[in-house]
Amino acid sequence: QLPERLRENRKLIEAFATSYMREYQLVGKKVLLFVGRFIPEKALPIFIERVAHILSNRDDCRLVLVGEGVEKEQISAIVQANGLDKKVILPGKFQAEELYGWYACASGFVLPSLFEQFGAVVNEALIFGLSVLCSQYAGASILIHQGNGYLFNPLDDSDTINKFLLFMENI
Repeated sequence: QLPERLRENRKLIEAFATSYMREYQLVGKKVLLFVGRFIPEKALPIFIERVAHILSNRDDCRLVLVGEGVEKEQISAIVQANGLDKKVILPGKFQAEELYGWYACASGFVLPSLFEQFGAVVNEALIFGLSVLCSQYAGASILIHQGNGYLFNPLDDSDTINKFLLFMENI
């Protein structure tokens, strides 16, 4: 992705970001963003279960899952079962400037995939200046280094929790 192309309509992107911040009451919150399909490879249900207790104890944090897919009902059920209705936001699928507005209002980006050939979303998040918590199994993990994010093993409870906590403290 070319940074210039992604940010060429900056004022429109900022307008969407401002709108999302108001609509979803994100002002003053750490906004963790995921963008992608809700499919098994993305491991969203596993990730949410692992970090649920952290999210439930932090009023300063919101997890925004932008996308849609076959696991949406399962994700919604996990959110409900863990009392995360106010902490996890599922606004739907967005494209172009409307999607970039989500990047612009986020504090950090999360990609918990169990398999991901590359994941252009990591590149997009970095272009928007976001720190990234990225699965070690994502091809885009090669873009993550000390200073722009953390790699974690989404199959390891303790690594996921420890890296999530570290990520939260540093965004």
